[in-house]
Amino acid sequence: MKKFLFLMLLTAITVSAAEPILKVGIISDTHIKKRPSSCNVLIEAMKLFKAHKVDLIVNTGDIADVYQEDAYKNYRNTVTTVFPDAVKRPPEIFVYAWHDRINREKD
Repeated sequence: MKKFLFLMLLTAITVSAAEPILKVGIISDTHIKKRPSSCNVLIEAMKLFKAHKVDLIVNTGDIADVYQEDAYKNYRNTVTTVFPDAVKRPPEIFVYAWHDRINREKD
């Protein structure tokens, strides 16, 4: 899992001779749990995105390990800790996947 996440991060940031038009940080399968300590890899990813000054963050799903309100709060708290200035925080796009739906009460 960590190797996959690391590879995703490496492919998310393009280094070239010319200045890129748009820098996008892509992350997937964070599987955050109820414990804030489950955000350790996410913290490192967000720090990497911040260091590379990404313009946009895309999370392609399985944000929480299973649908848990605390897990989503932990995710949000982590992002706002790394990017405390709301004006400078890159916009985020989420594509929800199975783990973001599993064990969820019927709507």
